[in-house]
Amino acid sequence: MDFRSCFLVTFRLGALGLAGLCFLSSCRDIPEYAQDGDSRIRIMTWNAQTFFDAVEDGTEFPEYRGGKSVWDEKRYRARLERLAEGIALCGEASGMDRGRLPDFCVLQEIETARILRDLCNTLPQRNGYLNAVFVPPGGGNAFGSAILSVHPVESVRAHTTDSGATALRPLIEAEFLVAGEPLVLFAVHWKSKAGSDEGDSLRIAQERLLASRIAALEAERPGVPWIACGDFNQKSDEFTLLSGVPDAWDWWHGRSESGSPSGPAGSYYYQGVWEDIDHFLYSSLFEDGVGREFAGLTVVTEGPITDQEGHPYRYELFSGEGYSDHLPLVMELTLAQ
Repeated sequence: MDFRSCFLVTFRLGALGLAGLCFLSSCRDIPEYAQDGDSRIRIMTWNAQTFFDAVEDGTEFPEYRGGKSVWDEKRYRARLERLAEGIALCGEASGMDRGRLPDFCVLQEIETARILRDLCNTLPQRNGYLNAVFVPPGGGNAFGSAILSVHPVESVRAHTTDSGATALRPLIEAEFLVAGEPLVLFAVHWKSKAGSDEGDSLRIAQERLLASRIAALEAERPGVPWIACGDFNQKSDEFTLLSGVPDAWDWWHGRSESGSPSGPAGSYYYQGVWEDIDHFLYSSLFEDGVGREFAGLTVVTEGPITDQEGHPYRYELFSGEGYSDHLPLVMELTLAQ
């Protein structure tokens, strides 16, 4: 599949706010494989870990640029193959037929739209994504977030957080049409806990922004379901304004506590402890019993994306080995027909 036939939406961040630039094609049909007897929708989220392309733009981390860097086209292509492999594993791990991909793929730490083009040309042609949303990094950030989808994009908005001098990644709010019904995805990548002590207050500001956008959507369009997913960089018990919102981890941890087989207690492993910092928060409409339903969470540990101890097999630049320091998650849901 040539990515030029896809639906690509980009936003460029400037000092005066957000200026939109859209590229739109006529390819808006859902692929045939998404119309079989499986009525569940799968959404995956994965922090791809410092995913740079092979073109030096000057904004890369120091070890990824310059004549002494080992980062090159060969390593980049190998990472693309592994990213595509991981996406395919997410489909299989969540019960899809071999070779099928989740309906939505939400990625963090993507440097450029070029990576998405190359990724879509690496994925199987029949099962690839026809639609994409990407918000490039603004000043002070090396990475943006992306959404790949088999379903048409209806609209996209990007929201910035008032954070003073600190550059924060914008919140993506994208609406898709799934089997004729609207679904809103919020793609999240909040401030890391690494670095300065101001991270806590900045994540509170980012939480406030997301909470306000959810409240606005529910007030203006109360029948439209939403999902907020990505790398929140904080655990389930660290939310404030969103502490009462349904979280897929509640289901996952509940299964573990009841003795049902599940898996690791988080998606990120730090200093010997699992942390559930990647999340799927979702609308209460998936609990109203009218055909929309949260149907489960999968923490993907299959295949080579974990090391011998079952922890995320993080990418190491100098060896060229590994995948990501996060595990991908897949949420399953059904929508009213």
